[in-house]
Amino acid sequence: MSPWFVRMALWVRKPPGEKRVKLVLGVIAICGLIYGVEQLVS
Repeated sequence: MSPWFVRMALWVRKPPGEKRVKLVLGVIAICGLIYGVEQLVS
């Protein structure tokens, strides 16, 4: 069994705190922004 499935199962049983969720979403948004800028420039 993949470690990712185990981690997802743990998150479902005991969700992370609000700060952790905001941090993860912020990192994903920054990565998307950087990707978008790279697509515009090249």
